[in-house]
Parts: sequence; structure tokens; C-alpha cells
Amino acid sequence: MKNLIDAETTDLVELLRNGPVGHNHTPEQEVNFDAGYTPSPYEPKFLREEWIDGKKYRVFAG
Repeated sequence: MKNLIDAETTDLVELLRNGPVGHNHTPEQEVNFDAGYTPSPYEPKFLREEWIDGKKYRVFAG
């Protein structure tokens, strides 16, 4: 129970020091959506298969 109270106190102290986020912050995804921008579909390019410690891994280019 004491840990819970300490965690709540820590959260309150952090809010008081840094302040709330405010109403001006808008996540990047929402800004892009509002602007009508949609990123092009991304499909990674398959390069090869590798065996490491007896397990097969598929390697893709980012």
C-alpha cells in the first residue's frame, strides 16, 4: 500500500513540476490525417533466410 501512495505522490510531483501537456499539443498522426496526408503503403523487401542456433530467420530490408 505504501508503494502505491509513493507512486501517486511521485506522479503528482511530476505534474506540478512539468505542468500538464496543454491543449496545444496534437499528435503527428492526427496532424497528418487532418491535412489529408496518408503515407504510401510500405512493404519490406525480402533479402534472404539465415539459420542462427538452429532457428530460421527471414531477413528483410528496411
